[in-house]
Formats: sequence, C-alpha cells, structure tokens
Amino acid sequence: MPDSPEELIAFFSRHVDGVAFNRHGQHHLLACEGALTKLRAFSLNDPNLACVVPEFQARLDAARSSLKRSAFRIVAGSIIAFLALLSFVSFMAGNQTGRHARARDEVQKLIGQGRFKEARVRAQDLESKQDVDQMFQMIDKAEKSSKLRSQ
Repeated sequence: MPDSPEELIAFFSRHVDGVAFNRHGQHHLLACEGALTKLRAFSLNDPNLACVVPEFQARLDAARSSLKRSAFRIVAGSIIAFLALLSFVSFMAGNQTGRHARARDEVQKLIGQGRFKEARVRAQDLESKQDVDQMFQMIDKAEKSSKLRSQ
C-alpha cells in the first residue's frame, strides 16, 4: 500500500474499477478500503484532499453495490439454469415413461384383439431390447393359446 496521498489516489483508482468487473473483486474492495482509510487520515491535514475523499467513498459504494448485483446475478442465473435443467430432465423422463407405457398398452390391446402381426410390429418400436423380447413372448403365448382355442 502506498504511503503518499498521490500514490494512494492512483492506487485507489486502479483498484476501484476491479471491484465490480473482476473475478478478484473482493481483493480489489479490500485494497480500496485500505487506501480510503489512509486518505481519510491524510485529509485531516489537507483540505483539498478532504474534498476528494467523499467522492472516492461514493465511487467505492457504487462499485460495492455493483459487486453485490453481479454476485446476485450469478447466483440467480445459476439457480435458473439448474431449475431449467431439472425441468428438462423431468419432462424427458416423463415423456419417455409415458410413451413407453402407451406403446406397451397398445401392444397389449392389439394382442387382446387378436391382431398379432400388428402387435409384433408395434413391439419392435419399444426402446429396450428386454421389453421387445417380453412383448414377443407375450404375443407368442397369446397366439398359441388363440390357436389352441380355435381347434
């Protein structure tokens, strides 16, 4: 930290812009507060410096509030992005489950109607190989029992 008023003013000016617009904003904020404290001590003996200190305090307050707003924006943006991602994942999971359940219901309906060829075609649209195999087994059993009943 500089020891002369002129160097403190330059030091403060360099760091005050970094408070809100830099990822090391807290470091710049502490540097500005330290420089402003020293400037207040020097202003007790220098009336010209006493006029400048309130302006510097106002600049620091504005930078501090800007830092808080940017931190709030980052937090709010992160929360919004997380909620959007969560909503998308929930929608996709529900959509997949619903589509899967509708496909299984449709296959079972076709089996119940005795439309086994159509049921096989629709069963092939299921995403999981295990589900396709289960449906084919179900179709085969229903088809065999249908043939036995008709004999």
